[in-house]
Amino acid sequence: MSAAIDTNLLLYAEDQASPFHSEALKFLDHLLESGAPVYATWDGLHAFIRIATHPGIFSDPLTPEEAISDIQSILDHPSITVLAPTLESWAILARLATELHLRGSLISDAVTASVLESHGIRTLYTNDRDFWKFPGLKPIDPFKS
Repeated sequence: MSAAIDTNLLLYAEDQASPFHSEALKFLDHLLESGAPVYATWDGLHAFIRIATHPGIFSDPLTPEEAISDIQSILDHPSITVLAPTLESWAILARLATELHLRGSLISDAVTASVLESHGIRTLYTNDRDFWKFPGLKPIDPFKS
């Protein structure tokens, strides 16, 4: 099964203060070692760097070098493919924003949803409930049994 990972899983795996830390690490290790294709989005990767280095958001912020190194180690894994936006992504984003009347922070989630949909990826591992709003996605919360 082709699936994508959301930024929050990467952040939980990094943040030792997170109540999801150990579960996120185990889940990501299992997913990457399964041999199945795993997708990440360009916007999700730079969101990780933005959030993980922000002292007002991340409990123990990383240096830019540490955040970049973490992302590089994920990118070096043979199961990972990074998806970039396309013109089709833009058309999907425009449709989602208007049909769902999206505003504010939901736009960044819609960008991720549009990139995934334009590449034919429906499954997204996330515990961000906002992704359940997007009809083209099948979000799965890896922390729920």
